[in-house]
Amino acid sequence: MRPDMTERYRHTQIGRLPFALLVPALIGLGVLMAVSFHWSLPVVFLTLVVILATFGALTVTVDAERVRIRFGLGLVQRSWPFRRIRSVRAVRSSPLYGWGIRKIRGGWLYNVSGLQAVELELNDGQKVRIGTDEPGELVRVIESMEATGG
Repeated sequence: MRPDMTERYRHTQIGRLPFALLVPALIGLGVLMAVSFHWSLPVVFLTLVVILATFGALTVTVDAERVRIRFGLGLVQRSWPFRRIRSVRAVRSSPLYGWGIRKIRGGWLYNVSGLQAVELELNDGQKVRIGTDEPGELVRVIESMEATGG
């Protein structure tokens, strides 16, 4: 997605754990493929590359109308218009929630790294947690957009 003039906030958080686990695995597979060939090695290698490209980062964007998230290259995206958001607050997620896209008590978690998140409570009572390493700034931007009506 190209930057838009109406964007008020954009931040990308890199998933440290996916990179810490998958990059060494990719290097090891590359070495194995260089010294011997088995049909499964390229399949596993490409699968890991797709996983890393899809879930290695989380970009949060706030524009005049909504809060948007995009994992990696954008195969997985979600957005919530301000008219559906009742409240917003910074929270700390339980380590038990893990990372990725998860169903949690009362809603959903979208996270690539760490335990800090911003929780959106929607008008229907559902909660959405967006992992971020800038929770205070994200809350401030969302609250300012809600106060001005977008």
